[in-house]
Amino acid sequence: MEHCLLVVAKLAYFHAASVVLHERDSSILPKFNKIVFRREPPFSLVADVGYDMLVKSCQDHIELQKYVNKLTLTKHFILNSIFDVHKTKSNLKVLNHGDVWTNNILFQYTNSNKLADVVFVDFQFSCYTSPCLDLHYFLAT
Repeated sequence: MEHCLLVVAKLAYFHAASVVLHERDSSILPKFNKIVFRREPPFSLVADVGYDMLVKSCQDHIELQKYVNKLTLTKHFILNSIFDVHKTKSNLKVLNHGDVWTNNILFQYTNSNKLADVVFVDFQFSCYTSPCLDLHYFLAT
């Protein structure tokens, strides 16, 4: 739990710093307008195949078969919702890391093996949108 709290605190710091940057120069952050979930290949193909694999997994597990029909019928709605997740009407937009999961989080420890700090790596999916995107992605992965 301590690790998760430190990650959320560092995300808040990162997001807050981007608000300050935007206040100083509002032309920079809107350039970060591409998120990982978008309607163009290869991202759309990955989402499409991933969704189909989810449905297949449900078909292969008897306890999940009850979801197959609903997932199949709602595929386009769900994928479109994922692709539009960054289109927020919120007045609060920040620079998001865009890919906050365990492989992109490095922890630093003291000599006595206590948690000291956290840093993020791999900023290739950074985007300017609601801070909820990073928080949800971290909590869901």
